[in-house]
Amino acid sequence: MEAEMEQLENEQNKLIATRAADVVVSKEDFFRKLDLVSYGGRSAANNLLKRLHIKVMVEKRGRSDERYQIVDATGRLHVTLFYVEHVGADVAVDTTNAQFADVMVMQGEMNEEDAERLQYAPEEF
Repeated sequence: MEAEMEQLENEQNKLIATRAADVVVSKEDFFRKLDLVSYGGRSAANNLLKRLHIKVMVEKRGRSDERYQIVDATGRLHVTLFYVEHVGADVAVDTTNAQFADVMVMQGEMNEEDAERLQYAPEEF
């Protein structure tokens, strides 16, 4: 029993280390690392999302008209982190998550006034 417990703790430590190694510091860092062209790159991206318990839901409304909802599925309650709206050549990122709004302000995606006015609203998807 103790050997099994030690093995599980070792496995947990490896997973934590793997997760920490994949942390993205900035958007530029993220896009520099992102490879969606090769099969291996897409597979690595999907595996990273699975390891981080991130789900991406897509609503296709027409050609070059999509909405992506990015959800943290770590706990029992799934929390929407942000949305990406892609219409034609325009891409917009928005959130209803106050903690994620702070990240968006830090990365220049949202101004501080909008982040402060952020109201929790029922999610619609």
